[in-house]
Parts: sequence; structure tokens; C-alpha cells
Amino acid sequence: MDDVVKQRHGCLTVWLILIMILNGFVAITLPFAISQITQAQPTFPVWAGWGSVLMALLNVVFLVAIFKWKKWGFYGFAVATIVSCALNFYAGVGVALSLIGLVGIAILFGVLQIGGKKKGWGQLE
Repeated sequence: MDDVVKQRHGCLTVWLILIMILNGFVAITLPFAISQITQAQPTFPVWAGWGSVLMALLNVVFLVAIFKWKKWGFYGFAVATIVSCALNFYAGVGVALSLIGLVGIAILFGVLQIGGKKKGWGQLE
């Protein structure tokens, strides 16, 4: 059996690391901010904040899966990001800030498509 060495395009590596760091940052800092947010905005649903923390943690798991060449990681990332977008919108974060995550899905899909022989999408299992 031939072992094919998979290679990741530099842009994909950078984007995966960046969004992993951002999601990790949200997962770590948002729990500390939830009480402050509810004090400033009493109508803020606390469960939506904790849902966003969960989605950020799941996104880190899904991004690690993409690093390990698993296609389900992309689909999981997309679903968790869409759920997080909906939670943000429901919580009153605002349309523009709520939709930023969707741009992240598009960028991830885009960088998975570039790279010629190092094209990430074709190497995902």
C-alpha cells in the first residue's frame, strides 16, 4: 500500500490556526463576560452566551479534525458557526456582527480550494 504524504497549502494552515485561536479565545473569555453583558443588557439570554461558548469549543474540535484531514470537520465547523450566528442574532448582538462568522465559513471553503497539488479539499477524507 502506497502512503501518500498529504501537504497543506500555507494559506490553509494560517487560516486554520487563526480561526482556532479566535474560537479558543471566545471559549475562554466569553464565560467571564456573560455576567457583565447581562448587567449591561438585562434582556440578554444567558443560555445564548453559553451556547456560543459551546459552539466555539466545538469549532476548535472541528478545526483540529480538518488539520487531521477529516471532511466532517468542515461540515461541523459550518453548522456550529451557523448556530452561533443564529444565537448572536437572537441575543441582539446585531446583524453585522452576527454574520461575521459566515464570512469565516466562506474563507475556509476558499482556502481549502486553492493550492494546486496542495489543495486541501481534495485531500480531506
